[in-house]
Amino acid sequence: MLLRVTMGLALAETLLLAGVLLAWADRVAGGRLLAAFLMAIAVWISGNELPNWFGPGVERLALHVLATAPLASAVFFHFCVVFCRAPLRRGWIAAAYAVGGVAVLVSQWLVPAHFVDHPDVGRLAVAEPAAVITSLSWVLLGLGGVGVLLHALMRPPVDGRSPARGQVAAVTASCLWGLACLGGYGLALSGWPAYPFPLLAFPLYPLMLVYGILRYGVFVANAWAGKALVWTLLLASGIAIVALMPLVLPFESRWLSGLAVAAGCLALNGPVRRFVQRLIYPGGEVSAQDLGRWRESLQAADGFESLGGTASALLSQRLGTRVTVIVEDVEDVENVEDVEDVEEAEVGEAAGADGAAR
Repeated sequence: MLLRVTMGLALAETLLLAGVLLAWADRVAGGRLLAAFLMAIAVWISGNELPNWFGPGVERLALHVLATAPLASAVFFHFCVVFCRAPLRRGWIAAAYAVGGVAVLVSQWLVPAHFVDHPDVGRLAVAEPAAVITSLSWVLLGLGGVGVLLHALMRPPVDGRSPARGQVAAVTASCLWGLACLGGYGLALSGWPAYPFPLLAFPLYPLMLVYGILRYGVFVANAWAGKALVWTLLLASGIAIVALMPLVLPFESRWLSGLAVAAGCLALNGPVRRFVQRLIYPGGEVSAQDLGRWRESLQAADGFESLGGTASALLSQRLGTRVTVIVEDVEDVENVEDVEDVEEAEVGEAAGADGAAR
């Protein structure tokens, strides 16, 4: 039952995050491709879960759905090439789709798998010898995409359009996380007498993938992540308090347990929020020493263009992501009558940006 809930949650998250990506697709290179890949993951989850939801009567349909996995890997490879702006010719992308498409067609004809009962997983798809074409194609295409990500991590940025190294690292880490989670199916297929615990962490995979992408392109995603992490940590703290109460009290009391949870959450609310702020916004706190160093660096600028470049470098280094600062001469600003209007406009923009960040 727990695994069914987990996979159902992963399916709902994947569809929701695909919609979020489509809404912000213009902010991310390959955003629509990543949304398509998430939809393919949703199809794969549905293929695994259909027999558990609706019974053996849909197993044939589920096998045909699972046979589309090579095409999902081709989309993933295409996304990695576009996202990393890899120096590959379009022929490589066409070849990836050709391999994935042929493998899907062959798999639809052979249907190289069948379902068996598993005590922990439920109905589990087991590959037959004919599945070698399907398996090799999606594995090779997936490894090709990860190879593109690793190559982007090792090479220096080619131009200002290249993704931030931290962004590529986050996407790579999410892929490794997803692979580790799928190890739960490996445990089940190998017959080891162990519960497929890695699968319970699978809902974090689409979250890590999408947040790793949007963190550097859509600032409001950091606010969403901060709020979600705060509530998750407070919820985990509440569960821990409930679990520890029987060890502290010699008798069981729901009222005392509820009061302990409420008091614990109130006491931890401030520290947890400060911890999350430091985690989500590294380098966000500015000390007097920081301001002094920045003032010295900015005073050395000999013009507005140089000032903007220095400010961009300082902020980018501090925040760990690329920031562009544009400084305009007051005399070149149109529709502003005097300096006071300029200052009021700048203060208003700063307040609006701070409100959006919060």
